[in-house]
Amino acid sequence: MRKLRNPLMGLALLLAAVACQPKEQAQQIQVVKGATPQETYAGIDFEKIDWQTTESGLQYYFARRNENGARPEEGYLRTRLNVFLEVEDSMLTPETYQSRDISVFHQTKDEIKNGSMEEGVGLMNIGDSALFRVNTFTAYQQSLRSPVPSGVSNDGYVIFMLAMYENITEEQHSAMLMKTRYDMQLDYIFQNFTDSTSGAKAIYEQDQQTIANYLAQNNITTVDAPLGVKVEVVEEGNGNTVTLGHVVNVNYTGTLLNGTMFDTSIEENAKQGGVYNPQRTYGPLQYVAGQFRLIAGWEAGVMGHKVGSKINLYIPSGAAYGPRERSEVIQPNSILKFEIEIISSEVIPEGEIIPN
Repeated sequence: MRKLRNPLMGLALLLAAVACQPKEQAQQIQVVKGATPQETYAGIDFEKIDWQTTESGLQYYFARRNENGARPEEGYLRTRLNVFLEVEDSMLTPETYQSRDISVFHQTKDEIKNGSMEEGVGLMNIGDSALFRVNTFTAYQQSLRSPVPSGVSNDGYVIFMLAMYENITEEQHSAMLMKTRYDMQLDYIFQNFTDSTSGAKAIYEQDQQTIANYLAQNNITTVDAPLGVKVEVVEEGNGNTVTLGHVVNVNYTGTLLNGTMFDTSIEENAKQGGVYNPQRTYGPLQYVAGQFRLIAGWEAGVMGHKVGSKINLYIPSGAAYGPRERSEVIQPNSILKFEIEIISSEVIPEGEIIPN
């Protein structure tokens, strides 16, 4: 079994595929909202698909045809998209794949006939599920907007499986794109600090055990957040929810698990913790949620909580500063704790630029 792993940005996907042989079984392919890759691809023999071909050479197959479905209007469409490769006459199917809801732009003014996935979108009705078999070079150039991966022939094929849900607004498209990029960044970070070949996985597992022991010894109840972050909800607020793209203001105090303070936005806490800086102006920290200008564990832990909430984050070192020595207090592979009060979370006013 051979793995092919390569991050792709164009349509905000993360390719991760595992080689396997197609199975002998009757054809029944249906892409449905929320279906896992395993559910979508189980038992499919791609060699037996009755492909049809357009004049440009695009091969297509409708797994589900909604004859009564409306034709999509020009603009953005919400779809569920899976992508996988045919390489050296074998099928790379995504057992480790993450199928995603994405949006694609559909134009009706000028009909697309270039053999790409976008041409295939023009064949679909709302409610259809279809597969499109596209030349590898065309797929990466036109749709994935990324170089063809090393070792993959330009003369092979990329197969796109789409389920078309509905037309969406440009604002909804922007929100989906932001969410996809955010999820991809979390995936990328998590893969890096759980990589068994670099030793990072052993550190992550040790961090998880250390955090678990600390929580048990102090009788602390937490909820799980991405990247192995544990969140203790001290007080639940009832204001706006921290959402991707919002301007967020918080007060915070950062310590190690032994209580040693290294930073805070609160002057009184700084004096008590021995980190007071008379040159600093203390006050709430402002940032834009989801831009990863703060450590990843902070982003993952605060996201989704409401204004007025007081939460404590327990962040494994890989989701903080990792092997870097940040200061005399924050040594390599330090687990961090943040006490955070969420003061506000608002949509960025149009035309306003938020400083880093």
